[in-house]
Amino acid sequence: MKIFHRTVACLAVLTLSLSAMAASNDNIVAGKNGIKIMTTSPAKTGTPYIDDGSSSLVTLYSNLAFGYPKAIYWCCYGGLLAGAQSSYGQKNGPVWQAAGFTPAANMTVTNLKLGIAWQSGTYNDVIVSITTDNNGIPGTVLSKWKETNLPVFGTCCTVTNHKVPKGGVAVTAGTPYWVVISTEANSDFQGSWDFDIKDEIDTIPDAYNYKGVWYPFPASYNFSFGVYGK
Repeated sequence: MKIFHRTVACLAVLTLSLSAMAASNDNIVAGKNGIKIMTTSPAKTGTPYIDDGSSSLVTLYSNLAFGYPKAIYWCCYGGLLAGAQSSYGQKNGPVWQAAGFTPAANMTVTNLKLGIAWQSGTYNDVIVSITTDNNGIPGTVLSKWKETNLPVFGTCCTVTNHKVPKGGVAVTAGTPYWVVISTEANSDFQGSWDFDIKDEIDTIPDAYNYKGVWYPFPASYNFSFGVYGK
């Protein structure tokens, strides 16, 4: 019995220590459900969504809550995006995120809408990719490009129309694909791929890349994005 109590006490101290470390590291928490970041200082005013002209395209997938009265995604909580030279990346290695989607029809993906935000760093850009599926994690890159001038983490809800280069990517009905958000090789970018409004849509596959390795995880939230085409 004494051994049991001592073990519980040690585990409690360890839990408190880990919590303290997470709280002091830009509100970043790492665990079995991925690596997440939150802000406790959201902006007092938001940015209303303005249609960018892509509404005429066919929606292959979207969890953006355009009908929700206050926001189309969460402003202040998401998956950590960290370049190798960011405050988190220098100590722990870069962190990237990915979300899966499966089209219901043969289409060409021409546009993405992404709820991505910048927190710190001289770089204000990320690398966006569309990839195949490799047994539940991102596979071969089908298209890859850079997105710049991202909104500040904690503001809501800027969503821009990201055009897929070279006319888009052809996708096949019933076949899983991934949208991957990564960083440049020496980037100090640190930010968030914000989560969608909770329970807005069924859970989708998610994965995170830590020190060059992709890990699937049972997500309790979805990354905010939409996939559009023709």
